[in-house]
Amino acid sequence: MIWARVVTDALECFDAARTRFADNVPDRVDWERLHGAALVILVAVDQILAFARRVRRLTGNAVLAQAREAFDKGHPTAKGLRNVAEHLDDYVVNEGDRQTGKAEPAMTERYPQTFISFAGGAYLDIGGDQLELFSTARAAVRLADMVERVRERYLTRAEREANAALRERYGLDQEA
Repeated sequence: MIWARVVTDALECFDAARTRFADNVPDRVDWERLHGAALVILVAVDQILAFARRVRRLTGNAVLAQAREAFDKGHPTAKGLRNVAEHLDDYVVNEGDRQTGKAEPAMTERYPQTFISFAGGAYLDIGGDQLELFSTARAAVRLADMVERVRERYLTRAEREANAALRERYGLDQEA
C-alpha cells in the first residue's frame, strides 16, 4: 500500500533530522523536516485507517476489524491529532473545530503548535494531545500490510466469481 511507503519514508526523514538534533547541530531546515515529517506521518496513518475502513466495509473481514480495533486501542489519539494537523491553519488562529465547539474533545489551547519530545520515544504533541510516532507508525504499517492482503484475497475471489458467472452465462467450457 502506497501510504505504508509514505509512513516508512517520512520516518526516515524524521529520524535523520532527529539525529542532527541529537548531535546538537540542528538548523531551521532540520526543525522543519522533523515537524513536517511528523505531520506527514499523521496524515499517512490516517489514510491507512481510512483504507482499512473501506476494505473492511467491502469485505466484511472480521480479522481486519479486530486489527483496526487493536490499533485504535493502542493509539487512541491518532485520528484526533491528524484532524488538528490537517487543519492546523485553522487551529493556529483559534478557529479549529475543537476550539469553536464543533468537535469534541474541546481544545483549550488558543494557538497550538507542534512540539516534539524524545523522552522514551518520539512524541508529537499538538494542543495537549500526544502521540508516540514510532510505535504508531509501525502499527499503521502492519495494519496496511494486513489490509493489502485482505484486499488482494477479496479481489482474487471476486475475479474468480465474475469469471465463473460469465462462463455459466455464455455456456463456456470451464477449461477455456
